Formats: sequence, structure tokens, C-alpha cells
Amino acid sequence: MEGNINSVNPGASVPHEPSPTIYGDCTTQRTMAAHQAGPFPLDIWNLVYDLLHEHSDILSLMHTCGVLYGLGVRALIRLPVRFDYVSDLRSFCDFVLADLAKRPGLIRLLEICISLPRLDDGDQGGPEEEEEEEEGEEEELLRVFPDLALVLCGASKLEHLRIGFAEELLHRADISANRGICPPHLRLTTVLSSLHSVAILELASYGPRTASLLQSMTSPLRGVEIKLYDTRRHASPDFYPDFPRALDRYKNTLTSISVCDVQLGHPLAPPNANATRFPLVQQLRLMHVMWPSLAVLIHAFPNLKFLDITSPISIPIPGGQPNTAVSAVRESNRRVPAAVSWPSLQSLAGDLEALFVLGVTGRRRLVEIGNFDVHEGFVRMFNAVLLDMLPTHLILHVGYGARSALMQGRRTDLITLLQHVPAPLEITYLQLNVCRHVLLRVIGMSWQEEINLGLVQEALLPFRRLRHVLLYVSRSEDPTKFESEPMVKSSQLGRGLFHQGRSVAGGAHTHQHNGHGTIGRSRGHL
Repeated sequence: MEGNINSVNPGASVPHEPSPTIYGDCTTQRTMAAHQAGPFPLDIWNLVYDLLHEHSDILSLMHTCGVLYGLGVRALIRLPVRFDYVSDLRSFCDFVLADLAKRPGLIRLLEICISLPRLDDGDQGGPEEEEEEEEGEEEELLRVFPDLALVLCGASKLEHLRIGFAEELLHRADISANRGICPPHLRLTTVLSSLHSVAILELASYGPRTASLLQSMTSPLRGVEIKLYDTRRHASPDFYPDFPRALDRYKNTLTSISVCDVQLGHPLAPPNANATRFPLVQQLRLMHVMWPSLAVLIHAFPNLKFLDITSPISIPIPGGQPNTAVSAVRESNRRVPAAVSWPSLQSLAGDLEALFVLGVTGRRRLVEIGNFDVHEGFVRMFNAVLLDMLPTHLILHVGYGARSALMQGRRTDLITLLQHVPAPLEITYLQLNVCRHVLLRVIGMSWQEEINLGLVQEALLPFRRLRHVLLYVSRSEDPTKFESEPMVKSSQLGRGLFHQGRSVAGGAHTHQHNGHGTIGRSRGHL
């Protein structure tokens, strides 16, 4: 997202204190109208606005004259907007409602992410012992719901809707309606259910109101992202629903699903023949999901092309071997006959533990393994995962996070890791995103020292079909910090990499060494 609505607010000079003059009053616009837009026709100015993708740039041009102000409204509202505060939402609603006939229909992507505590079901007010400022914001939120509903009623081209703290927001919308602040026909759940243009819906936080909204939406959703966590502490995991059943009404339209903190049943249970199937889904992301049954996934998503999966806990590896329960789930999944005949699935990503337990077999094009540590237990799991799938494209994120600090005594290094890649002759694309400590044999103690490319070349000698190599190195153990350029690229490894003397330089990778490459997820080089 480009930022919150403060960057959208024309005339805002102080954060979270939007100017009502520009939003609701046309005095400023009449004053600017005395100045003309210059000799260029309006079509040219519309093209100029099409080239601007930052709120601040659009606002600067809008404030030059009244004509350009009017033209810029369309470009401004069509940009993605995010609301983190009630004042932002109020300011935006006032601005849009100033021209109710035109402005709501320009909205394409809307994100409401106001941080709200969970209320008990019988509560008709804010949390107890609130500060005066928090209580005032709660009351203002109750008053803004009618205007928000009017904006949404006119948002006939809204395609992408994100609601953070969704259960908490919908509860307060019900309170607003119950108190008579919001008319019954403008109740938020009613308005959201009637939207026909929404193609992508993202909801964070789950509860009875969120579940009811999912069951009542009339728009034929193509993409759904749901984080099924409960903001209340000690919430029972039994509350989290069977997500295929929750999305049953969209089974013939969804092409992409992303869910977090869901239950998928017992990992050793066979699939139910009557369970919901999603024949059009091609992308599936399962975040923080306990070990799933591969047979159940194949039954539900028979035409899947991309799977990203992470588990909520680390697998204990006493003595360098996974425990009995982990091994039982993995072996059960590997025995599923359909695992070999799932030809549509060609790309898999996720943390090492989740991919290991999932046990997918059969040749796959791309495997991307998230953060793991280079020590004996995880190297064995790493070898097993790659041996099952024999990918031609491999992306690794190695040695980041708090857990890495606990494994220092048992770490190996990048050279050892590459030696554990099975069937290296199959790899044609290799991207390594590593923390500096993984390069113990490749660089010296000083960060300024150059990487010993000779050792890297030696480790890559078995990779005879390799065409592209990218190496990202970070001093930080924070995997979220990354830059756009790798430290070492295939063009820098030179022609002496292979016995045959072939160059592995990729035509697209010709930039110079930036001196401090960092980690990142896959960057579209494939």
C-alpha cells in the first residue's frame, strides 16, 4: 500500500488533522479556478495524471489550478487508499460524499485497517477503563458508519476490499445500527453483502459476523485472503472453521485462496468424498497451518499450480532426526498415489518443516524454501525435500531469525549446504538468500572483504546445467530487509565455472556488484 489517507488528504499539513476546506468546501476550488491549466488540452493532462502513481505527486499537480484540481480527483481516488485511523476514514468519506454522483464510482481498492480491541458479544460500547481520547475515537467511529455505507453503496467499481480487524469493525457497525446512529438499510454488513463488483476480498480476524458476511456476499469472488485468528487471548482453536466449507459458495469462481491459522482436520484422515472442491483455484497459500493431509489438499484443489505453505511450529529434531509423529505424517503423505499424478502443481514454496511433512513427490519446476538453519538436522530434511521433487529452479533463504542464534554451535556453511543438493545436474536456476554467517568459508571476518568466488565456483561445479545464479548476502538476521540487487550474479562467476568452460551469465543479470546484497523472496527472475 502507498500509505494511509494522510498522503491522500489534499491540503493536510499535520498528520491525522485533515483539512475540511479542500474535502468538503469548494471555496478553494473556486479561487484556483481563476488560473487556467495552460495551453495543453485536457486530454494531455489526463495522460500526465496517468503517469503519476504517488498521492503526493497528484496532489501537487491538483493544487496548481482549479481545472487540474477537478481532473486530479479521478486519479487520486483510483489509487489504493488505506485507513489506519478513524480521522482518516472520516476525512475521506467527507471528500467522496462532496460529489456523491461521481466520486464513489472511482474507487478501485479500499483498505480499512483501524486497530480495534475485541468486544464481548453483549457489549454495546467500548472496552472498560478507556482513556478519554480512545473513547472519543470509538464514538466517532460509530458516527462515521452511515457515511462509509453511503460511499460503499456508490462504489460500483470497487474491485479489491481489505478489512483488518474485520470482526471488531463489524461488531461496532452493529452497535452503531442498534443505537440508531446508522439507519438499518445502511448497516455495514448489509451494504458489503450487496456489493457486486468485488473480485478480491481480504479479511483479518474472524468471528460470527465475519462468517455471516462470507455467507452473504453476492459478488462472485475470484480471490480470497482470510486470517482466521482471534484477537482475544486464549481463544479456542476449535472455533476456527473448516475453511473449504466456509468458502463453499465461491467454489466455482475462486482462482486464488490465502488463509492463515486454519484447521484442516487430522493429518492422517482420508479425504471426504463429499468435501468441497475448488476446480478453478490455481494459487493456494496456507499460512500457520498444522500438518495437512496431502490427500485432502489434492481432493480439494485438483488443478493447483502454486502452493505456499508454512507451519506454526518448528519440528523438534532430537539427534538430527524428526520425531515419530512427524515421520508418520510425512510417510502417510508420501504414500498417497495422487501425489505423483498432481501434474498441475509445478511450483511450491514454504518453510522447510512444512514442505518436509507435506511429502509431495514427483518432479516439480520450482521449489522455494523459506528460512532454515544450516545444521545437521535441517540439512537432512532439506536433502529429503529436494530428493522428492527434483526441481530445476531452486530458491533458498538460509540462516535468518532468532532460531539461528540458538544453532550457532551446530552450523555448517554454504559450501556444505550446496553439497547436500541431490541431483544437482537438474538445477538450471539457483537463487541463494543467505545471512552472512552462512558464508563462513567464503568470506573473511571483515565485511569489506570480497567473497571468495573460487570456493563458490568449486561448490557449483556439479551443477552442469546451471544457467542463472543469484547470491544475496545480508549482515542482518532480519529476513524482511532486502534490496533489489544481489551481491553476486551469474555474470560475475565467469567462464571457468564448468568443466566445459561454458558461461552461466544470464542476459538479464548484468548489473555491477553493489557491495552489500540482502535477502528477499523470489524476485521474478524465473
